[in-house]
Amino acid sequence: MLAGFRLSNRALSAIILRFSNKKGEIEFDDFVLCAIRLKTMIGWLHSTVEEFTLLIMV
Repeated sequence: MLAGFRLSNRALSAIILRFSNKKGEIEFDDFVLCAIRLKTMIGWLHSTVEEFTLLIMV
């Protein structure tokens, strides 16, 4: 069983730049916020792809 998100190096670098402190560390609060935002975006993207697929199949 897998858990987590698969991200490209470019996406991971952008997340680190956005959520890390000056030492390059991501504090727990920021980690949780980042995970929630990723989950929301991935859920939105998944539903959008499903809606698009339904539209073109009809």
